[in-house]
Amino acid sequence: MQESRPTLGLGLAAACDVVVAAQSTVFCCAFVRVGAMPDGALFWSLPARVGVAKARQLMLWATEVKGPEAVAMGLADDYVDAASALPQAHKLAQRIARGPTRAYGRIKAGLRQAPMSIEPALAYQLDNAPGLFNSADFQEGATAFLEKRKPVFGRG
Repeated sequence: MQESRPTLGLGLAAACDVVVAAQSTVFCCAFVRVGAMPDGALFWSLPARVGVAKARQLMLWATEVKGPEAVAMGLADDYVDAASALPQAHKLAQRIARGPTRAYGRIKAGLRQAPMSIEPALAYQLDNAPGLFNSADFQEGATAFLEKRKPVFGRG
């Protein structure tokens, strides 16, 4: 059995919208192994992905996390064999690129404020939804829904 070796990249992965883990992927917040503390905005991104309690465990104990466990805890979104990792990441990236970019932007901005209590959540929705309802993407999405076809976003 080959010894697993953590590498840099947890901070980058935790900040990504979508993370695909391959069979060989090992995530580790190894800073305490050398007497350091996390950098790369991990105090923001890691708790946002996995919750404060799990982020605390990962940061304090430098636990190595492999693909299936990473998906279970929310650190990764998909787990595939090594040969499929890059094609799967490309597939998901293309899906995002073809999606309703303004809606994605508002969702991401809202999630950066999470968790919210009900009042700020409703206020955020009221401040942002009307602008989306007037967008070309919403018009295309609604038309495609009524015509029972896939929408083609990004036309304006």
